[in-house]
Amino acid sequence: MDIFKKFQIEFPAFKETVDDYTSSGNISNYFTQLEEAIKISDLETILFTLENITKWYKSNQSKIQSNQYVTNNEDHIENEKKLNEYLVELAGYKIEIEKETESEFGYTAKKFFISHSSKDSQICEAFVDLLENIGVPESDILYTSSDRHGVPGDEEIFEYLIHYLRNGIFIFYMLSDHYYKSPYCLNEMGAAWVVKNDYSLMLLPNLNGGIEGVVNSNKKGYDIASKYNLNEIRDKILSIYEIDISENKWDKLRTDFLAKVNEF
Repeated sequence: MDIFKKFQIEFPAFKETVDDYTSSGNISNYFTQLEEAIKISDLETILFTLENITKWYKSNQSKIQSNQYVTNNEDHIENEKKLNEYLVELAGYKIEIEKETESEFGYTAKKFFISHSSKDSQICEAFVDLLENIGVPESDILYTSSDRHGVPGDEEIFEYLIHYLRNGIFIFYMLSDHYYKSPYCLNEMGAAWVVKNDYSLMLLPNLNGGIEGVVNSNKKGYDIASKYNLNEIRDKILSIYEIDISENKWDKLRTDFLAKVNEF
């Protein structure tokens, strides 16, 4: 994988580890500036801030390791090591802003990505069926737990997803306790955060905690078991595709879907 893309994906984890340890204005400022530099591919600022972050780690690592309240000591050691490696590798890197107009996979970018844990596939499959029944074409849905909507054979799964993320695919985050316990799901979320894809937060019945991760926790999520929230999702889909659906048909689709949700 391209080193800059890899750094973009791993950056949120570096930042979160340091944020959990300290809220010091100096190091926080460097991470904020680095975050902004990554968004606009400003390599000069990336290298400057990265150099100062590695210097901070070098000066503070012994304090971190001897701090009795730090429980993730190994994460900080790994952070320092990786950040130093990225500093060296990115120093000789030339960032090229890519603007893809055609899919290397042979067809245009899909419109909706269902980011989910495979342990929630029962309810997520019902949601995919609901989207199709409303009027979303099968080809406009990327859902990796389905052969019909998933990644074609011989494709490298994460590279395939990255391609569509970079082409502006809209994301439905199917948030649950399973989702937050899955490193793969959190990597998807981090990758989407880097390229700033538009998204909706779908709150599954087994989400016992709040909205976490790099997504905006102040953004209101949709309760997937709420008929009123489902009405809003329907309206979003209908406006995108400029289609309509009768109230009788929608009432049946929504009732059938909520029955499946209640079985979850």
